[in-house]
Amino acid sequence: MTLVIDEQEPKHNSDIFLPTELWLDILSLSTRNSIAAISLTCRSLRWIAQPLLFQDLVIRPFLKSTTYRKPRRTLYVARRHKRLDFFSSPRIACHIRSISVIPYPPVARKHNVPNPNVVAQVFSALPLFTNLRSLVLHSILCTSERLTILQNLSLDNFELDIRRGDIWGVPTRRSTLTPIPAQRVFSFNCNAGPHERLNPSLFSLQFVHPDTLEEIHSGLDGTEIMLVAMSLSPSAFHSLRTLDISVYFIDSPQFVPAMHQCPHLATLHLRAPVTPARSLPRMSHIPSDILQALVVYHGPPFLAAFFAQDRAIRDFKLWTSRDPSSVLCPTELAPILLRLGSSVETLELGVTELPPFLIETITDSLPNLKSLSVNSHLSSNSPGTVITHIIQTKVSPPRIGAVGAVGAQLDLNNLSLGVRFPATFPIGSPVHEKIVLSLWGKFPHRYNRVMSLRWATGPAWSKIMWSRLDKDIRYNEALGTLSIEHTESFNTYASLK
Repeated sequence: MTLVIDEQEPKHNSDIFLPTELWLDILSLSTRNSIAAISLTCRSLRWIAQPLLFQDLVIRPFLKSTTYRKPRRTLYVARRHKRLDFFSSPRIACHIRSISVIPYPPVARKHNVPNPNVVAQVFSALPLFTNLRSLVLHSILCTSERLTILQNLSLDNFELDIRRGDIWGVPTRRSTLTPIPAQRVFSFNCNAGPHERLNPSLFSLQFVHPDTLEEIHSGLDGTEIMLVAMSLSPSAFHSLRTLDISVYFIDSPQFVPAMHQCPHLATLHLRAPVTPARSLPRMSHIPSDILQALVVYHGPPFLAAFFAQDRAIRDFKLWTSRDPSSVLCPTELAPILLRLGSSVETLELGVTELPPFLIETITDSLPNLKSLSVNSHLSSNSPGTVITHIIQTKVSPPRIGAVGAVGAQLDLNNLSLGVRFPATFPIGSPVHEKIVLSLWGKFPHRYNRVMSLRWATGPAWSKIMWSRLDKDIRYNEALGTLSIEHTESFNTYASLK
């Protein structure tokens, strides 16, 4: 589409043209392709529809982001300036909601050198986008002028991904304070690697709106700087509900002071790689006066008991990776479950098998459990559309607990199981339905033996789900819907032919 700056509104024929407000309501229900087609019909409709096509902008000021895309510098800069002039026009600028300044994928870090003229024009135009709510900056040099512009912004979401070499070029002895204008969600260096760690003494963050922040996400390269900024903030993070950080810094001196600043934190996510770069931190004790509002723990199983002590956590996600190699043995998992507390209502775990002693541990130590997920988080990393097939309705749940009339039995509302099916039959076929029903009838004692191959490794993963519907009054028995969920990718289509 040709970017034409048309600042003068065309005259409408009132006899055949609807009011602009009605057109905006109609276009709000249309797809992007439909809006693009409508904007090409006439000047009047272009005036109304065209700005809606540019609500989300992706700007790539990186000339050498890939080896196959190397346009001439003068042509490249001229084209970027023309595009930015169009986006900065009053008619378009007020409709822009999101801007992402990122490299071309795939990238080589040494090639991520943004063109300074293009970046300067982007920052100078930011105050013109009066309705901007989201800003993503990757590998951008933050000069004093640009930091001033960031200080004056008011955003819902702000994502900052920086590297030591990309920003500073040469080491500096002067610490740089970067303002964070996010009001709801802030993400910092979530994609950074451990070999490019920033020095906290040379780079620091300043939260402009700490009282309104709801979520904070940070990767391995940014967690230490994030915790320092949170602990030094003059205002507490009263609205913060979700904190997503690297697990390697929970034993740092800044962790406890930062948690004191988050009195209402409800969800704590501790990131850990599949192949740890170093051993996990050893925890001895977590002060009882922090994280009292914590409801959800998502992180390494070995650290769950420390956070469960003196806290009524209701949701435990005891996994850090979707890789099947990250699951635990039952003997490793059982002592952890004994220390989680009786307040647990939701449990997600990865385990190689479900022997009777592990089932007894779950039923005895978690009497209020309502939702159980076993290996449902595992994935084959195959992109595609998630499809759900209903196998049967009004299915009774399996008996999970002690055998016979004596002993505790779990009264679950939701149960999900990760399984790997043979690739010889399409998922959702009668053969797979038969396997699911057979597995369901023999769960949990035959969970590991129903699969034709060892399920701990394999290319295709699915999720069997049972959700409670209602109780049958005649038999006083819980009934639910049994279904299977899988990702329909290219390989699945090929198997259907």
